[in-house]
Amino acid sequence: MSRRFPADRGRGPNNQRIPRRILNNASSMENVNNDNDNFRRWSRRLPNSHNPRGNLSNASSMESVNVRDNELRHNWRGQGQGSNSNGFRGRRPDHFRSNRLPNTDSRPDGRPDGRPRVGFFGFKKLEELLTKNPEEALMTFLSNIEKVDNYLKSVEISPDSIVLVVEVLANVIKSVFAESVAQLLLAIFRINFFEPMKSYIMQLPLADSAKKNKGRRFWNDPEQFFLNVALILDAFVEVLPTTALDIAPEIVKAVLYTQPNLETDHRLVFSNEMGIAYEDLQLKLLQLVEKKDKKKKQKENLGYTEEEEPPPNDFHDIDVYPTALEITTRTSNYLRKNVIKGAYQDVHHYLDVQYRLLREDFVAPLRDGICEYFEMIKDGRKQKLSSIKIYKDVLCLGVVPNVNQVGYLVQAFKPKSIRNLEHTKRFMFGSLVCLTPDNFTTIIFGKIIDRDMKYLNIGRLVLGFDVGVELDINRMYDMVECSIYFEPYYQVLTALKQMDEQRFPLKEYLVEVRTESELPGYLPAGSHVDLGHETDSLNPSQLAAYEAAMMSKFCIVQGPPGTGKTYLALKMARDLLERKKNWMKAPMLVICYTNHALDQFLEGLLPYTQNLVRVGGQCKNENLKNFNLRNLRVKNVPGDYFNAQRASKFEVANCSRGLSMYGSILQAINEYTSVLRFSSFNRFDVDPEFGGSWFARAKPTELLEWLLYQPNNGNEVKFADYEAVTQMIEKLNIEDNQNANVEDDDTTDDPLNGQIKQNQLDIDRDEDLQIRYDVEQKDLFNVRKAEENMHELAKEMNRLSAVGLENTIDYLTAMRKMIKLRIDYDYVCQKLRMLRQQEGEATIYVDYENPTYMPANDRWLLYGNWVRRYKNLIMDLYLQKDVEYRQLYAKFTEVKDMLDLYKLKNVDVIGMTTTGAARLHKTLQALGCPIVIVEEAAEVLEAHITTALSPQCEHLILIGDHKQLKPSTADYTITRDYNLGVSLFERMVMNGLHCHTLDVQHRMRPEIANLVCPSIYKVLHNHDSVKLYPDVRGIDAPLYFVTHDHRETESQDRSKENQFEAEYLILLARYLTLNNYDASRITIIAAYSGQWFVLRALKKRYHILRDMRICILDNFQGEENDIILLSLVRNNEAGKNGFLNLENRICVALSRAKHGMYILGNMPQLCNGSPIWREVSTVLEKYDALGPYLTVRCVNHPDNVTHLRDTADFDKVPEGGCLKICAKGLACGHKCAKLCHSTSHDTYKCHQPCTKVLCEFGHICPDKCFVECDKCKVPKFSALPCGHSRDIPCYQLPEEVLCDVKVPTTLPCGHQAEKPCHADPISFRCPHPCEARVEPCGHSCSMLCHVRKDPNHEKYMCRKQCVNSNNGCTMPDEFKHPCQKRCFETCDVCCVEVKKRRSCDHYYDVPCHADVEDVQCKRPCKRKLLCEHNCTNICKDPCGPCKVKVPKIISECGHTIQWECGKQPDKSNCKNKACPAILDCGHPCPLPCKQKCSTAVCKILVPVMLNAPCGHVPKVPCYMRSETVITNELLSFCTAKCSAVLECAHTCPGTCGQCAQGRFHVACAEKCDKTLICGHGCVTPCVENCKPCTLPCQYKCEHSGCTKQCGVPCTPCSEQCNRNCPHQRCSRTCGEICDVQPCKEPCPKLLDCLHECIGFCGDVCPPLCRICDKNEVTEVFFGTEDEEDARFVYLAHCNHTLESSGLDRCFGADEDNDVQEVKIPRCPKCTANVQVPRYRDYIKAAHKNVEQIKQRYFGGHPRELTELNRALKKDIQDAKKVYGEHVCTKVLEFFEDKIKLPTRRINARTTLNPI
Repeated sequence: MSRRFPADRGRGPNNQRIPRRILNNASSMENVNNDNDNFRRWSRRLPNSHNPRGNLSNASSMESVNVRDNELRHNWRGQGQGSNSNGFRGRRPDHFRSNRLPNTDSRPDGRPDGRPRVGFFGFKKLEELLTKNPEEALMTFLSNIEKVDNYLKSVEISPDSIVLVVEVLANVIKSVFAESVAQLLLAIFRINFFEPMKSYIMQLPLADSAKKNKGRRFWNDPEQFFLNVALILDAFVEVLPTTALDIAPEIVKAVLYTQPNLETDHRLVFSNEMGIAYEDLQLKLLQLVEKKDKKKKQKENLGYTEEEEPPPNDFHDIDVYPTALEITTRTSNYLRKNVIKGAYQDVHHYLDVQYRLLREDFVAPLRDGICEYFEMIKDGRKQKLSSIKIYKDVLCLGVVPNVNQVGYLVQAFKPKSIRNLEHTKRFMFGSLVCLTPDNFTTIIFGKIIDRDMKYLNIGRLVLGFDVGVELDINRMYDMVECSIYFEPYYQVLTALKQMDEQRFPLKEYLVEVRTESELPGYLPAGSHVDLGHETDSLNPSQLAAYEAAMMSKFCIVQGPPGTGKTYLALKMARDLLERKKNWMKAPMLVICYTNHALDQFLEGLLPYTQNLVRVGGQCKNENLKNFNLRNLRVKNVPGDYFNAQRASKFEVANCSRGLSMYGSILQAINEYTSVLRFSSFNRFDVDPEFGGSWFARAKPTELLEWLLYQPNNGNEVKFADYEAVTQMIEKLNIEDNQNANVEDDDTTDDPLNGQIKQNQLDIDRDEDLQIRYDVEQKDLFNVRKAEENMHELAKEMNRLSAVGLENTIDYLTAMRKMIKLRIDYDYVCQKLRMLRQQEGEATIYVDYENPTYMPANDRWLLYGNWVRRYKNLIMDLYLQKDVEYRQLYAKFTEVKDMLDLYKLKNVDVIGMTTTGAARLHKTLQALGCPIVIVEEAAEVLEAHITTALSPQCEHLILIGDHKQLKPSTADYTITRDYNLGVSLFERMVMNGLHCHTLDVQHRMRPEIANLVCPSIYKVLHNHDSVKLYPDVRGIDAPLYFVTHDHRETESQDRSKENQFEAEYLILLARYLTLNNYDASRITIIAAYSGQWFVLRALKKRYHILRDMRICILDNFQGEENDIILLSLVRNNEAGKNGFLNLENRICVALSRAKHGMYILGNMPQLCNGSPIWREVSTVLEKYDALGPYLTVRCVNHPDNVTHLRDTADFDKVPEGGCLKICAKGLACGHKCAKLCHSTSHDTYKCHQPCTKVLCEFGHICPDKCFVECDKCKVPKFSALPCGHSRDIPCYQLPEEVLCDVKVPTTLPCGHQAEKPCHADPISFRCPHPCEARVEPCGHSCSMLCHVRKDPNHEKYMCRKQCVNSNNGCTMPDEFKHPCQKRCFETCDVCCVEVKKRRSCDHYYDVPCHADVEDVQCKRPCKRKLLCEHNCTNICKDPCGPCKVKVPKIISECGHTIQWECGKQPDKSNCKNKACPAILDCGHPCPLPCKQKCSTAVCKILVPVMLNAPCGHVPKVPCYMRSETVITNELLSFCTAKCSAVLECAHTCPGTCGQCAQGRFHVACAEKCDKTLICGHGCVTPCVENCKPCTLPCQYKCEHSGCTKQCGVPCTPCSEQCNRNCPHQRCSRTCGEICDVQPCKEPCPKLLDCLHECIGFCGDVCPPLCRICDKNEVTEVFFGTEDEEDARFVYLAHCNHTLESSGLDRCFGADEDNDVQEVKIPRCPKCTANVQVPRYRDYIKAAHKNVEQIKQRYFGGHPRELTELNRALKKDIQDAKKVYGEHVCTKVLEFFEDKIKLPTRRINARTTLNPI
C-alpha cells in the first residue's frame, strides 16, 4: 500500500479531511529538536516586551507557533505578490522554507527559493529593519541572508555596521517563531559574523577621537551595545547550546576585558544591569560545560558516543515516509551511532537506533538529490542528478483499477525516450515517488504499483496512494523517482515498529551482548552431538564449526572464499531435520540475502526433505517451482479455509469488475479520444429529459450520423475529392469483381484476373459509405480505431499501386473510404479538442423530439454537457467502489494470511529472503520458528535479521564472512559516521563472541589463493583438488596483473569508468572464447557501476560473447567462475583508490576465480593507498605475474608469442591464434584459408568453388563448396511435343513442360483470340467485352464475354451510376434529385434538404420526401383573434385565449385593473389597497380589497372606560373594546406621555403603555454629551456605550502629526527627539519618554524690546515681557506669577502664557494618587490640549494611558485573540456535544456571535486571520 502520510494523521476529529499543507506543517513540527524546546523556555523568561504571549505553556506555545505559521501562510497566499495590504508585500517569508518551499516560477530569474539574486544589502536596509516588528524583520533578514553575508565580507566593514547588525539581531530574536530564529542564528554562525564582532570589541579601548567619530553608533550608547550582545549570546545558549560553546566564551572574555578599560580610559559608566547580564551568561555557560561533561560520562557507561543526545521523540511516532521538511532542506535528523562495542541500554534503545539509521539511509539520498536539484536551478547549471530522477510535466490521465487499491495512471515521460525499459532498474514495483504540482511547495508521496510493459512502452506509470489522497485529473506535476529501492526499507521499518519490546527475541545476545555459549532451549542439559558419521565428509575446521553450531544457541560460522559455507550449512540443516522431534513445534526458517543464494540452498535440501516451502515470486530455479507458497495454497485446502477464501475472492473479483468498468470509462472520458454511447447517459440519468426523447429511441448509427453532421466549412476540398473519386469509379470501364456477380470457373487461367483477385481489398463495397465503427462497444467513434483503419487503407492502396492497379475499383474504393474517414476523423478530433478546453456546461436550446435541426456546434456542446455530468457520476461511484474494494481486499488478505499460516505450520523448512521476512513479519511472529539459519549473514543489515526473528527463536546460526562484502547501504555518510554498515555478524565478532572459521578452500588454484592469504586470511589451506586445475589455453600464466597508466573518467551518474580497461578486457574475453572457452565460463567483474555500463555496451559488438556475464563487484559476492577478468578502474593523478582500499572489497575481488584471473589496474597507485595491495604486489612479483603486458601463446604454433600491451596488440591474434594461415586439410579436399585459429573445422564453411559434376552432360555445380548441390539447371534448347522449341532446365523432360507460345484460336463464342498453346479453347476466358444491353436499366454490360455463364444477364448486377431520381422526391421533373447509388442498388428515400411552406405560411428546411405538415411549427402564430388582437401562442398550439392586457372593471368592488383580454377578473384579483366596504362596527375595512372583510381586524383606536392602574383612559383597537378584563396587552395601548427622568438625566421619550406604566422605560433617544478622553464630545446615542472618537487625531509633535482617527491607536514617532540645548540633549526617539528632564536654565535670548526672555532655555520664547507687559505677566492665576525668578511657558496652540511652577503642579498633581484620571493635558485657562515640547513627557505618559484604553477596545495581541477565540469556539462545540444543539440555543448563538471579530478590528491588524 502506498501512502503519503499516515492515515490517522490525515483526518481531523470529525473525520474531515485535513488539507495537505496543514499535514506538511504538522509533520514538520514532529521533529522539532531540543533546541526549539529550549527556545520556548527562554522566550517565556523574557519580559513582556520581548514575549507578548507572557507565560504560556509548552503546548500552547507550539500551538500558537502553528497558528501563527498558518496565519502568515494564509496572508501570503491571499495577498499575492505586489500586495501592499496585509500580506508580505509580494515576497514569501523565508522562514517557512523549512515546510513549504517557494515557487521557482515566482520570479523571472527562476531561482528555486523565489528570492532575487544576491546583490547589495547595505547600511540603510539594516536601519530599516530596526523600524519593523521582530516578525517582519526576521522574515526580511532571513530572505536576504546571502546579501548580508556579502555585505559583511566586503573589503572594509565600518564599526557602525557591526553595531547595527547587533541591534538588528537583538530585535529579531524577540520573535516568537522558534524555528525561524534558530535558522537565523545558525545562518549568522555559518557566515562567521562573530569573528569581526569579537575583533571590534577588543579594539574599542584603543579608539581615538577619529575612530569615535566613525563609530558614533556605539559611543552614543555603549551599554546598549553590550546588552544586545548579551541578549544574542543568551539566545544561542538557550536555542543552540552546542554551538554556543564554540563562540560565546571567547566573546564574553572579550567584553569582560574591554569593559574596565573603557571605564578608565574613556570614562564610561556601566550600570549594574550589564554586570548582572554577563554574570548570568557566564553561569549558564559554566552549567553547559558541566552538563556536557556529565552527559559524556553517562554515555560512556551506557554505550553512547560523545556526540549523541537522548532522542527527542519516540521512534514509533516517526512515519516511514519522510516529511516535506526532511527532503527539501539540508537538515539532518536526530541519529545515534550503531553500538558496535558493548551493550545497548535496553530493547527500546536498540530498536530506536536501528529504526532511525535505516530510515535515514533511504531519506538522505532523496534529500541530497532534491537539494542538489534546487542548487542546480539556482546556479543555472545542467547536470545529471546522482540519486534521483526528475520527470517534468507529468500528466495525471485518470484512474485505473489495480490488485489491492485504486491506481492513478500518469503520463510520466515521452515514449522511447528511455531505452531498454524492460531491463532497467527504473520504475520498479514498490519504488517511492514524490509528486509536486507547485515546485515542491506541496509534496505527495506514492509508490509504483504496476510495472506493466504495455504502459511503460508508451511512457505511462500506475501510482498508488493512501486512502483520501487524490490527484487532479489533467493537472501537471513534477515527479521525483529515488534511485534507492524503497520496498525493502518500507517492509523492514514497518516490522521494526511492530516488534514487541517485552518479548524481544534473543535479547541476551542482540541487546545485552552475551558472549558465553549455551545450549539451545529445546535441548536438555548435558546434550552432546555425535560426530562419527561426519568425520569423513568434513575437514577439522568444518567439524569444529559443525559441533559448535549444533550445540550453541547463538553461533557464528565464518567461511572464507571457497571453504564450503553452503555445504556445511546444508549438513547442519540435514542433521537438524533428522532430529526434528526435539524442536519441531514450528518449521525451520532459512533466510538468505539474495534470491540466488536462497534457491541454491533450498535445492541442496531437496534430497533430505520434500516438505519445504519457498516464499517469494523471484525463484529462477525450475526444481523449486513446485515448492513455491503460491502452489501450496491451492493444494489440500481445508473446507473452512476454502469456503472463506472463495467467498472473499468472489467479493473482491466482483468489486474489481465494477472498479475496472468505472476506471475504463473515466480513462476514455479523460483521454477525449472517443465518442461514448448515448445509452450510458440514459442508464445513469444524466438528463431528466433524455429518457423520453429521440436520443433514447435512435439507433447508434443514427446517433453517430446526427453527431457527425457537418457543413462543408473548411472541408470543401475533401468533399470535392470524394465526389471526384466517386465519378471515376462510375466511369471506369473495367469490372474486376464479376465473381461477386457471376460464378465463373473459366477465369482461373486469366493471369490478369487472377492477380486482381489475389489483391482484392477486403472491404464490402456495398457499404462503402459506412465506415466500420464498432457500435457494439462502448464507443460510437474511436479515434484510435479510425487511425488504425486509415493506416490499413493506406497500406492497401500502396500495395495496389505497387502492382500497377491504381485505376481499379478496389483502389478507388479504398481511396473513397480514406477520404470519408479522414473527413470524419478531422471533424471529431476538432470537436473533442473543443470540449476538452471548455470549462463548465454550455447553455443551449435543445429540441429533444426533433434535434435534427440543431446547429452542428450545439450538438457537440450538448454532448459535452452530458459527458461532464456522466463523468462526475462515474467518479463518485468509482471512489465509493474504491473504498469498498480496499476493505474487501484487506479482508481477503487476512483470509489468505490465515491460510498461509495453516499451510506453513505443517512444513519442515521455510525459505525466504530478508525482504520477504520483513514483509511477512506478522506471519513469522505467529509461526514462532525455533531454528533460524541465515546465509550470507555478514552481508545483511542487522535490522533485516532482527525483524525475521520471533520470541520463540531458540537457535540462531549465522553463516558468512565479514572480511568479504559488508551490508550494502545507500548513504556512505551513515555507514562511515554511524556504523550502519556493521552487520550483526561482525558486531558479535567484535564483541568477543567465539567465531568458528573454516580454513580449507576448494575454489582457487594456489597461485590465486595466495593473493588473499596471508594478506587478509592468516590461515587458508588449499584442498588437493585445486592443485589439479588445467592451465589456461593460449596464455602462459594463469594469474597476471597488467599495470598501466590510462586515466579514468567520470560517468554521467558520477561513477568511475576506464575506457582502456573496458576495451582491453572485452578483447581478452573474445581471445579466450576463440581458444575454445565457452563464454559462460568467463566473467568480467567491474569495480564500479559506470564501468559496467561501458563493458556492457562494448560486449554487444561481439556476438560470441553474448553468454558471457559482466557483473559489478558487489553483486558477485558468493559466486565464482573458471576465468575472472577484473577491471579495477581507478587510475588518476590524485592517487585516489576509493573503496578499493577497503579490505573486504579487495577480498571479494581477488577470490572469485578458479582456473585463471587477469587484472587491469595501476599497481603503484594501489600500493600507495593500502598495505594489502603491497602484499598482493609482492605475491604477484613472486609468480612473475605483474607487468605492463600480458603474454599469450599460439596453441597451434607454440613458438609464436604475443605481448598484449594495448588494445591494438589484439590485432596480432585476430582469430585467437597468430597471423599464420591455418592451411589444415578439410573433408572436402580443400585447405582451410582462415588465419590461425583454435576452433574446430567441423562447422567450417569452405568458400572455394564446388568441383562436383551434376549430370551426364558434365555440367559442374556453380555454387560454393559448402552449399549442398541441387539439380542441374543449366538451360538446354529442346523441341516440345506440340512442335514448338524453347530453352528448358537440364534436369527437366520436354513432356513435363507446358508450352506458353501464343497461338490464334476461334473460341466457342465465335470470337478470335490468342491463347497459350497448352490452354484448352473451351475453358479459356474470352478477352472481348460483352456487347449486350442490360435490361431493364438499358446500360451496356461492362463484363468480358460470358456466353457460358449467365448469357441473359439474369444474375448480373449493373454497377454503373443509377439514372433514376430518389424515391419519394417531391421536386418537379426537371429538378428531381438524382439517385447517388449504383444501378443494381435500391434507390434511397430522398433526404436532400429543401425549403417547404406549411399551411401556416411558415417555411422549414425538411428532407425532400418528408411532408412539411408533419413538422410541429414552433414559430409565432400569425392569425388574429376575435378581439382583433394578434395571437401570442406558437403556431402549433390552438389560438387563444387572448393575453393582451386591457382595462377591465371588477363587478364586486367597481375598481378598474389591467387584465388579460380573454379572461374576466374577480375581487380576488383586485390590486387596489383600499377596500370600499364599511364594516359592521361602522369603520371602513382596513384590509386590501382582494381580502375578505372582517371586524376582527379593525384596529381603529376607541376610548374604553377601564380602571387602569395608571389612571389614564386608554384607547384600544376596535376589535378589543368588548374586553372586560384588564390585561397587559390592553394597558400597552395607553398613549399618555411617560415623562419620567432617566438615569442619564434625560426625559423618557416613551408612552405610558410603552414603558409598562413606569416599570420599564424605552431607550433614551438623546445624544451623549460626555467628553471623551481625547477631549472631543461623544456623538454616540445615549443608549449605547461611548465609542472611539472618529474625528481626526489632534496628537502632533515637532516632526509630524497622526493622520488616523482620534479613537484609533497612534503610531509612535520614530524621529530623533528635538529636546536639545547647550546644557543637555535627549538621545531617544520622539515617541519615547525623554532620558533628560526639560532644561531649567533661563533663556539667554533677548526679546524685540531688548529685555530678557522670561522663558526657559530650549523653549519657545513667550511673547510677553516682564517689564513691558508687567500687568499681563503678573496677572494672578496660580499665585506665583509675581515672584522675581518666575519663569513662564508659552502655550502656542491657545496663545496663553502661564507660570511654569503652576503648570508643573497642574500637570503633576495626581502622580502620587493610586487612582488617576485618564486624560490628555489641557490648558488650565481654555481646556485646549497642550502641545508644548516642555511638557512632552506628561503628554506622552497621558497618551500612553489613552493608548491602553484604545487597545482594550480594539482587543489584545492578535495571537491572544486567536487563542481566546479558539478556546471559546471549542467550549461551544463541547457544549453542543454534551447538551445537544437544541438546548440553550440562544445562549450558544450569542457566544458564537461574540467570537466573530468585527471588521474594524481585522483591518487594524495586519496579521490577524479572521475565524
